[in-house]
Amino acid sequence: MSSGELSKFVLELLGLSVKKLEEPNGRKESDFLAYFKGETFLIEAKLKQDDKKEVAKRGKVLSQGDVYMKDAVLGRDETISGAFSNARDQLLSSAKVHEHDLRMIFHLSRGINSKAKCEKAKDTLLGRTNIFSMTDSTWKPCYFFRHSDFFRHKHAFECGIKFDDLFEPTFSKI
Repeated sequence: MSSGELSKFVLELLGLSVKKLEEPNGRKESDFLAYFKGETFLIEAKLKQDDKKEVAKRGKVLSQGDVYMKDAVLGRDETISGAFSNARDQLLSSAKVHEHDLRMIFHLSRGINSKAKCEKAKDTLLGRTNIFSMTDSTWKPCYFFRHSDFFRHKHAFECGIKFDDLFEPTFSKI
Protein backbone atom coordinates (compact mmCIF):
# COMPACT_ATOMS: atom_id res chain seq x y z
CA MET A 1 0.00 0.00 0.00
CA SER A 2 1.42 3.40 -0.98
CA SER A 3 1.83 6.20 1.56
CA GLY A 4 -1.10 8.06 -0.02
CA GLU A 5 -3.38 5.02 0.12
CA LEU A 6 -2.35 4.28 3.70
CA SER A 7 -2.90 7.89 4.81
CA LYS A 8 -6.30 7.98 3.10
CA PHE A 9 -7.27 4.70 4.78
CA VAL A 10 -6.32 5.97 8.25
CA LEU A 11 -8.07 9.32 7.75
CA GLU A 12 -11.22 7.48 6.69
CA LEU A 13 -10.93 5.28 9.80
CA LEU A 14 -11.06 8.52 11.79
CA GLY A 15 -14.38 9.33 10.14
CA LEU A 16 -13.32 11.83 7.49
CA SER A 17 -14.59 11.71 3.92
CA VAL A 18 -11.38 12.00 1.87
CA LYS A 19 -10.73 13.09 -1.72
CA LYS A 20 -7.25 12.68 -3.24
CA LEU A 21 -5.97 15.84 -4.99
CA GLU A 22 -4.09 15.68 -8.29
CA GLU A 23 -0.95 17.74 -9.03
CA PRO A 24 -1.69 19.63 -12.27
CA ASN A 25 1.17 21.11 -14.31
CA GLY A 26 3.82 20.26 -11.71
CA ARG A 27 2.30 22.62 -9.11
CA LYS A 28 2.93 21.59 -5.53
CA GLU A 29 -0.32 20.27 -4.17
CA SER A 30 -1.56 18.96 -0.85
CA ASP A 31 -2.55 15.32 -0.72
CA PHE A 32 -6.21 15.52 0.24
CA LEU A 33 -9.36 17.49 0.77
CA ALA A 34 -11.29 15.95 3.65
CA TYR A 35 -14.75 16.64 4.98
CA PHE A 36 -16.09 16.17 8.49
CA LYS A 37 -19.28 17.60 10.04
CA GLY A 38 -19.54 20.46 7.56
CA GLU A 39 -15.85 21.42 7.79
CA THR A 40 -13.37 21.12 4.93
CA PHE A 41 -9.74 20.27 5.65
CA LEU A 42 -6.80 20.69 3.33
CA ILE A 43 -4.43 17.90 4.37
CA GLU A 44 -0.80 17.20 3.63
CA ALA A 45 0.20 13.71 4.73
CA LYS A 46 3.74 12.78 5.67
CA LEU A 47 4.80 9.19 6.26
CA LYS A 48 7.85 8.26 8.32
CA GLN A 49 8.89 4.65 7.89
CA ASP A 50 11.99 2.51 8.15
CA ASP A 51 14.92 2.49 5.79
CA LYS A 52 14.86 -0.72 3.70
CA LYS A 53 18.43 -1.53 4.76
CA GLU A 54 17.40 -1.39 8.43
CA VAL A 55 14.41 -3.68 7.79
CA ALA A 56 16.70 -6.17 5.99
CA LYS A 57 19.22 -6.00 8.85
CA ARG A 58 16.45 -6.68 11.37
CA GLY A 59 15.20 -9.65 9.35
CA LYS A 60 18.69 -11.11 9.10
CA VAL A 61 19.36 -10.77 12.83
CA LEU A 62 15.99 -12.27 13.79
CA SER A 63 16.30 -15.14 11.28
CA GLN A 64 19.56 -16.13 12.97
CA GLY A 65 17.72 -16.38 16.28
CA ASP A 66 19.47 -13.32 17.71
CA VAL A 67 17.92 -10.38 19.52
CA TYR A 68 17.44 -7.24 17.42
CA MET A 69 17.60 -3.86 19.11
CA LYS A 70 17.14 -0.42 17.59
CA ASP A 71 17.72 2.61 19.77
CA ALA A 72 15.77 5.79 19.22
CA VAL A 73 16.60 9.28 20.39
CA LEU A 74 13.76 11.66 21.14
CA GLY A 75 13.85 15.40 20.56
CA ARG A 76 13.76 17.70 17.57
CA ASP A 77 14.59 16.05 14.26
CA GLU A 78 15.75 18.21 11.34
CA THR A 79 14.77 15.58 8.76
CA ILE A 80 11.20 15.62 10.05
CA SER A 81 11.33 19.42 10.15
CA GLY A 82 12.35 19.42 6.48
CA ALA A 83 9.32 17.26 5.66
CA PHE A 84 7.13 19.74 7.56
CA SER A 85 8.66 22.61 5.53
CA ASN A 86 7.71 20.78 2.33
CA ALA A 87 4.22 20.26 3.76
CA ARG A 88 4.00 24.02 4.40
CA ASP A 89 4.79 24.77 0.76
CA GLN A 90 2.24 22.25 -0.47
CA LEU A 91 -0.50 23.49 1.87
CA LEU A 92 0.06 27.14 0.98
CA SER A 93 0.04 26.37 -2.75
CA SER A 94 -3.19 24.37 -2.47
CA ALA A 95 -4.84 26.94 -0.21
CA LYS A 96 -4.85 29.40 -3.13
CA VAL A 97 -6.91 26.99 -5.24
CA HIS A 98 -9.15 24.97 -2.91
CA GLU A 99 -11.83 26.27 -0.54
CA HIS A 100 -11.13 25.02 2.98
CA ASP A 101 -11.72 25.76 6.66
CA LEU A 102 -8.45 24.41 8.09
CA ARG A 103 -5.00 23.44 6.81
CA MET A 104 -3.78 20.27 8.47
CA ILE A 105 -0.57 18.26 8.62
CA PHE A 106 -1.07 14.52 9.06
CA HIS A 107 1.99 12.59 10.21
CA LEU A 108 1.95 8.79 10.15
CA SER A 109 4.80 6.78 11.68
CA ARG A 110 5.30 3.12 10.76
CA GLY A 111 7.71 0.28 11.42
CA ILE A 112 10.43 -0.30 13.97
CA ASN A 113 10.01 2.05 16.94
CA SER A 114 6.93 3.66 15.38
CA LYS A 115 5.98 5.13 18.77
CA ALA A 116 9.41 6.82 19.04
CA LYS A 117 9.13 8.16 15.46
CA CYS A 118 5.73 9.59 16.36
CA GLU A 119 7.09 11.21 19.54
CA LYS A 120 9.99 12.77 17.58
CA ALA A 121 7.44 14.29 15.19
CA LYS A 122 5.57 15.68 18.19
CA ASP A 123 8.80 17.08 19.67
CA THR A 124 9.59 18.75 16.34
CA LEU A 125 6.12 20.04 15.61
CA LEU A 126 5.35 21.31 19.11
CA GLY A 127 8.84 22.25 20.34
CA ARG A 128 8.43 19.79 23.20
CA THR A 129 11.12 18.88 25.69
CA ASN A 130 11.08 17.41 29.18
CA ILE A 131 11.91 19.62 32.13
CA PHE A 132 12.67 18.56 35.66
CA SER A 133 10.41 19.89 38.40
CA MET A 134 12.38 20.63 41.55
CA THR A 135 9.21 20.78 43.66
CA ASP A 136 8.11 17.18 43.13
CA SER A 137 11.25 15.64 41.50
CA THR A 138 9.47 14.58 38.30
CA TRP A 139 9.99 15.13 34.59
CA LYS A 140 7.22 17.06 32.85
CA PRO A 141 6.66 17.84 29.17
CA CYS A 142 7.09 21.48 28.23
CA TYR A 143 5.61 22.53 24.90
CA PHE A 144 6.89 25.35 22.66
CA PHE A 145 10.12 25.39 24.71
CA ARG A 146 12.39 24.63 21.76
CA HIS A 147 12.03 25.41 18.05
CA SER A 148 8.44 24.55 17.13
CA ASP A 149 7.47 23.94 13.52
CA PHE A 150 3.87 24.69 14.47
CA PHE A 151 5.01 28.15 15.57
CA ARG A 152 7.48 28.58 12.71
CA HIS A 153 4.84 27.67 10.12
CA LYS A 154 1.77 29.06 11.91
CA HIS A 155 0.70 30.74 8.68
CA ALA A 156 0.47 27.28 7.03
CA PHE A 157 -0.53 24.71 9.69
CA GLU A 158 -3.68 25.28 11.68
CA CYS A 159 -3.93 21.79 13.15
CA GLY A 160 -2.23 18.44 13.00
CA ILE A 161 -2.70 14.75 13.60
CA LYS A 162 0.16 12.47 14.48
CA PHE A 163 -0.46 8.77 14.27
CA ASP A 164 1.69 5.71 14.78
CA ASP A 165 1.01 2.28 13.36
CA LEU A 166 -0.23 1.23 16.79
CA PHE A 167 -3.23 3.40 15.87
CA GLU A 168 -3.05 5.88 18.69
CA PRO A 169 -4.03 9.28 17.23
CA THR A 170 -3.14 12.58 18.83
CA PHE A 171 -4.78 15.78 17.62
CA SER A 172 -3.17 19.18 18.03
CA LYS A 173 -4.60 22.57 17.21
CA ILE A 174 -2.99 25.96 17.53
